[in-house]
Amino acid sequence: PYVISSLCYLGCIYIMHTIHIPHFMASVLLSALIIQLICAAINLWWKISTHSAAAGAAVGALMAFAIIFDFNPIWWLCLFLIISGAVGSSRIILHQHTVAQVFTGSIVGGVFTFLTILFL
Repeated sequence: PYVISSLCYLGCIYIMHTIHIPHFMASVLLSALIIQLICAAINLWWKISTHSAAAGAAVGALMAFAIIFDFNPIWWLCLFLIISGAVGSSRIILHQHTVAQVFTGSIVGGVFTFLTILFL
């Protein structure tokens, strides 16, 4: 699944670059690709929650776009954190991940998305 998804992300990024989509929109897909590759690498040694990484990525993207477009994201941030917590809780309740795996996934997703959108 990681290989197929990564190839699809690369193809979509290439198409977006070809048709001159604004950079901030393509950066969302680039950050998703980077997170997926990081999670795949970490999963070789230790299991990490990619679901939580995606939920954390939504929070990181919101914070990056709040800086880029200069708006106050407090209500959206509250909503995103509730959803992210629900995703993490469901992974723990279903015994798919431990708290450490969910927390690490959320941090990886949030930090790398934030940095990718702001600086790449």
